[in-house]
Amino acid sequence: MDNTKLPINQLIAKINMAAENNEPMSLSIDEVKLMAKNFGNLVMIPVYDMNNIPKRYLERDTLDSGLI
Repeated sequence: MDNTKLPINQLIAKINMAAENNEPMSLSIDEVKLMAKNFGNLVMIPVYDMNNIPKRYLERDTLDSGLI
């Protein structure tokens, strides 16, 4: 099966093309429903490594623990 023919993949391609070309876009009612069906329950959770944690946060934890 050619996955590019799936409605959700066609919609994502449309969004990506608009983003690539810095163009605004509108979604039809059916496209909005399709997005809600596929992404409506999706939750984004940030993941940090030691390089992403702000220095101020690390210093606060050290000060609060009594190590300094």
